[in-house]
Amino acid sequence: MFDTEPFTDEQVGRAVALACDATVRSYSHAEEGSDRIAVATLTDDRRVVLKAPELVDPERFRPEPRLAALVDRETDVPVPTVHHIGEDGPIDGPWFVMAHVDGENWENRVAEFPDDQHERLVREAGRNLARLHGIRQFEGFGRVGVDGSGALRVDEPRPDWCEWFRELAHGKLDRMADGPFDDLLPACRRELDRLADAVPRDVRPAPAHTDYRLGNLLVDPDAPPAEPVTRAVIDWGNTYTAHGEFDLAKTADFLFGWEDVPADRRATLRETLYEAYAAETGVERDAAFRERQRAYRLVTRLAGMEGVPFWFADGSDAQAAAETRHRTFLRDRYDIA
Repeated sequence: MFDTEPFTDEQVGRAVALACDATVRSYSHAEEGSDRIAVATLTDDRRVVLKAPELVDPERFRPEPRLAALVDRETDVPVPTVHHIGEDGPIDGPWFVMAHVDGENWENRVAEFPDDQHERLVREAGRNLARLHGIRQFEGFGRVGVDGSGALRVDEPRPDWCEWFRELAHGKLDRMADGPFDDLLPACRRELDRLADAVPRDVRPAPAHTDYRLGNLLVDPDAPPAEPVTRAVIDWGNTYTAHGEFDLAKTADFLFGWEDVPADRRATLRETLYEAYAAETGVERDAAFRERQRAYRLVTRLAGMEGVPFWFADGSDAQAAAETRHRTFLRDRYDIA
């Protein structure tokens, strides 16, 4: 993905000493990613992770450890325990130390994930999202930030979910102007305006993970039936409050790998996710729910389209293939071509 600047020996040692009152025996750097990350083994055999922003705006980074700690405290969603949140000191800017969780990262390998374990993973996702969305910490809709005292807040909160949803959607379209999908944007705007009629205004604000996918999970694909496949949900940065069903729609697409999983299999997994979520929340999976999901899935797809110029080399075969997949989806699902 991206090469990041490694921490120095002194930075790792001092940060871990502050966080855990322990000494580092050895450590290694994550070679790629959008943040600086080191995994350290301590002299008492514990393992911890040191994380600081590299390409992410520090203001977007600051909520991550605080939100993870909130989820850890308020729910049974598996998240790594945050040991310490720092500002400056051994590292210039925000940083934190959290527990290391054993587990595998299956990013970009969704098609290889064992079918039975994938279904368990999806069912766990439905329960995890329901419990996350049950947190009643926030007032209003918007980006989650941190105030001067270090407490979580919603920046410029909007009281109306439909208003914030439209702002999110049209913001994506605005940023996609003059890009590879420029010809589709007018039709996307018209469809979004039509579907927005199904979006409620007075739902309760819920913290949304917004990027619940295999790349942000640590898993055990060989877990026995009595143990969870999901060992930890990670990467709680760059989040906002939303209607919980919006986060559900994003997860339905991100966790199944879009076109990397056959269509009939995706349909089965989607129903498994919805069923698990509904069992926890009591949401009615009626026609109105389906229409809301249709609106939310379109914005989810726009998020993937917006990232194409960022994730793929210009003019590459991979970029062309991604553009074709997105265009096919819009044509087949929304009659946008």
